[in-house]
Amino acid sequence: WHYGDQPIPNNKVDFQSVALHELGHAHQLAHVINTIDLMHFSISAGTQKRNIETNNLLAANWVMNKSQESELCEKKRMQLLDAELCNDENFGFYNTLIYPNPFNDFLSIDFYLSNNNNLRVTLFDITGKEITSYVNDNASKGFFPLVFNVPNHLISAGIYIIKIEIGDEKLVKKLMKL
Repeated sequence: WHYGDQPIPNNKVDFQSVALHELGHAHQLAHVINTIDLMHFSISAGTQKRNIETNNLLAANWVMNKSQESELCEKKRMQLLDAELCNDENFGFYNTLIYPNPFNDFLSIDFYLSNNNNLRVTLFDITGKEITSYVNDNASKGFFPLVFNVPNHLISAGIYIIKIEIGDEKLVKKLMKL
C-alpha cells in the first residue's frame, strides 16, 4: 500500500484511491469499464484515482436524495442523524452488549434506554419457536443490565436467535448455546 501524497511507486497500490472507490460502492455505484473512471473494476499498482467524476457524484447524490424522499415498498426512508443523537445515552442499540456468546446457562444483556419505554427480550430457536421472553412495559430510562436465565432443561446446544425490542426499535442477533 502507498499512503500519503508523494509519487506512487509502480509496485504499490494507492490507499486513498481504493478507499474512495469503496466509498463509491457504499453509495451504490457499480464498476465501470472506463479505465480512467474512479469506479473502474481494477485500480492498478502505481495508479492514482483521487477525483470523483461528475457522473459518479450525480449518481451518488441521486441515491442519497432518493433514499431520503419517501417510503418505498413499506420500507422506511433513511433518516439523517442529528449530532445530539451520536452519544451513548441517546442512540438506541449503539452500546448494546450480549454476552457470552456462545453461552451456557445464562446470557447477560446490557443496553441503555434513552427514555422510559416498553422493553421485550425474546429468545427463539432456529425454527422461530419462542423459547422464553422477558417483558417490561415501563422500563426506566438509563443503563439497563439484564441477566437472561436459560436453564439446560429448556434448550439444548445449538443456534438461537435473540430479539430485543425497545419501543419501535428492534435488534436481532444470532447466538450459540453450548
